[in-house]
Amino acid sequence: MVPPTAVAEGSAVAIKDPVKDTILTPRFYTTDFEAMAAMDLQPNEAELEAICEEFRKDYNRHHFVRNEEFEVLRTSWILKPARCLSNSLSRAAHRNFQDSCSTRN
Repeated sequence: MVPPTAVAEGSAVAIKDPVKDTILTPRFYTTDFEAMAAMDLQPNEAELEAICEEFRKDYNRHHFVRNEEFEVLRTSWILKPARCLSNSLSRAAHRNFQDSCSTRN
């Protein structure tokens, strides 16, 4: 548990409530990219292909700006499932970090 933080004397609030440590409290992990690259994705191939097919359908096609650079990135991302998974996990960890920083302010 995070200890209470004192604030300036004379203010209306003397102590900031501590952050509760629960199962939903953000945790920070490191990613072993070499281990991820060596993962056998075969057992999940059908599920990964379904996810990639949804990306190919691109339901937000007209929402975002499309240019040549975007197409190159999109194509290389879809063709590399391991990189796709790695990028997704990295973004999730980054969002988790941002969320935890914003909730502690």
